[in-house]
Amino acid sequence: MKRFISLLFAVLAIALAMQGGVVRLAILSDVHVTPGNANEGKLREAVAEINATDVDAVMLTGDLSNEGSDEQLRNVKGVLDGITHPFYIIPGNHENNWSQSACKTFNDLWGSDRFVFTVDNLVVVGMNCGPFMKMGDGHIKQEDLLWLDSTLNVMVKPGMQVLSVNHYPILDDLDNYRAYVDILKKYPVITHQCGHYHSWRLYETDGINGVSGPPVDICI
Repeated sequence: MKRFISLLFAVLAIALAMQGGVVRLAILSDVHVTPGNANEGKLREAVAEINATDVDAVMLTGDLSNEGSDEQLRNVKGVLDGITHPFYIIPGNHENNWSQSACKTFNDLWGSDRFVFTVDNLVVVGMNCGPFMKMGDGHIKQEDLLWLDSTLNVMVKPGMQVLSVNHYPILDDLDNYRAYVDILKKYPVITHQCGHYHSWRLYETDGINGVSGPPVDICI
């Protein structure tokens, strides 16, 4: 666990240092916790390790559960509530595909399925990307695309940068990723951070660099 967190800090610190500032973000994804499984124990270890650092914020980029059931969401929230740093979360396909409440329970527990916050000159923005048809491709709702554009238009000032966050990469796995990319290209996006692949992967889409991670040592 220490190796994975340290590597992630290095990736983000280098990207931001090139623009004159350093922001430290701990990012978890695809933890796939069910009550009592091995991943629950690993997540508790990760929470303790993160709390011992001086990170600016913590994000979980989806697939916090296996089936997205109300029981599983409440269980993993009990673990994540132990995080002592500012914490932000979005659902993944495992929450959307099998939700027994059409994702209402997720919103009830965490307040929203999208987030935006700033640290120094960095705007970090993330949102749900489905799928909204069981086992379908990832998809960003039109209202979320409009929210993304209007939010960044207000928040991004001269000299600021943007970190885009989602569960899916901005590739064909996301059926309307082109519309998403067209909005991101209007702003100074340093990278798009996602999960879903259960492994480190670097890629580029229309000039926007993408990073998927973390590695599978906390995934099933």
